[in-house]
Amino acid sequence: EDRLPAACDLDERAVSLGVLSKTYGLPGLRIGWVATRNRAVLDAMAAFKDYTTICNGAPSEFLASLALRRRERLVRRNLEIIATNLVLLREIIDGHAERFEWTPPRAGSVAYPALREGGSERFCLDLLERTGVLLLPGRYFDERDDRHFRIGLGRAGLGVGLKRLDAYLRAPAVARPGATP
Repeated sequence: EDRLPAACDLDERAVSLGVLSKTYGLPGLRIGWVATRNRAVLDAMAAFKDYTTICNGAPSEFLASLALRRRERLVRRNLEIIATNLVLLREIIDGHAERFEWTPPRAGSVAYPALREGGSERFCLDLLERTGVLLLPGRYFDERDDRHFRIGLGRAGLGVGLKRLDAYLRAPAVARPGATP
């Protein structure tokens, strides 16, 4: 199975964070946890937490406990969504291989394709203006070359946006900035 080990399992100085937002698909609950073998770090974090958030909301804690009890079902559902969306994205990227290069994600819900030519900021802005599809340019994620852009694969309705992306890419080159006819 393609799964990365937790950093805290690899190094006694490492800190691992767990959240319900990505794996469980529950970002609104804002519930998470910390794992580390370093007791001093854990104690310092617990003390700091007292200054920021003494306790979580009771409804969020209740819903989080339900989610954790149904972990397998929620994770399986989200992995199926990601796998379906990855197939759709792969078809688009492979169908426009002259414009893109990428390494498909193996164990995550985010893809970072790169444009072979042109900047991702201009590409993403034009795509948004023409189709309403929002992709995030790589520079927002510290990509230095401005060729990469981010596509999150974890949403059930992503296929609609991917169809719009594909239609945009199939439009005549004259209609796209930086495209060569």
